[in-house]
Amino acid sequence: MDRFASDHAAFLQKCNDLGLPSLSAETAGVYIERVGDLNLSYQEESEVLSFLDILENPIENEAIKQGLQCIEIAQSVGDMASDEAEDAVSFLLPSPDPCLSESAIQPFNSGINLELARSYAAQFATTYNANYGYIGGADCTNFVSQILHHAGVSMDYKNSTASGWWWLGKTNKSNSWVNANTFKNYMGSGYTTRTWSSFVSNVRSGDIIGLDYGADGVVDHCGFVYATDGTRLRIAQHSSGYLDWNRGWPNYNNSGRYYRIRR
Repeated sequence: MDRFASDHAAFLQKCNDLGLPSLSAETAGVYIERVGDLNLSYQEESEVLSFLDILENPIENEAIKQGLQCIEIAQSVGDMASDEAEDAVSFLLPSPDPCLSESAIQPFNSGINLELARSYAAQFATTYNANYGYIGGADCTNFVSQILHHAGVSMDYKNSTASGWWWLGKTNKSNSWVNANTFKNYMGSGYTTRTWSSFVSNVRSGDIIGLDYGADGVVDHCGFVYATDGTRLRIAQHSSGYLDWNRGWPNYNNSGRYYRIRR
């Protein structure tokens, strides 16, 4: 922490000026949310997010622990069958071996209504749909889930928040609806690489994409590919919200890992 504070004193001062709490594992998510608003250089943004990703790991581990407890409870009261519980556990865990994975529900790999997806993404990229609310520091997956659903992908309702992919209210939705790594594991990943140019060549408009900042096996961020020109991606995303070409995504070339989710 001391070395980071020394190397990125200006970044920490900007965060202090914004009134952010002291940096810790518990507050790293708040900092991640605001990085895109601070006009950092691409190199510094990449370095900062990689550090925050590592710092946040204890919190991610605690979230996994709580998810496992929910699965255990759901199974004990008969709300979740054994095979469903096994799937739910696999959706929670990191993927240190970046093998490709199939979607849990094969029909979800079918095409979406691209016109509806792009219309919704453009409408809410820099704001949010009040019906779904906004999850501070972690709204990226909530946003891409909304895009998919409004573009024709049916929800998969279950009795447990640890299973399926669904939204019933601001305080009643599945983990996979709002958590980037669980979303990736649930929807499946058809392509992954650490090279940005290779990634751009293997995605198309309408794809959901994921980014693991530190290549530690946990997808930290998701976005929607609004368009591509063959060398760049026009991405709609939340936390921070924008619809723009590339932005900071190429910064993780070779240091992070990219995923094409779902298709």
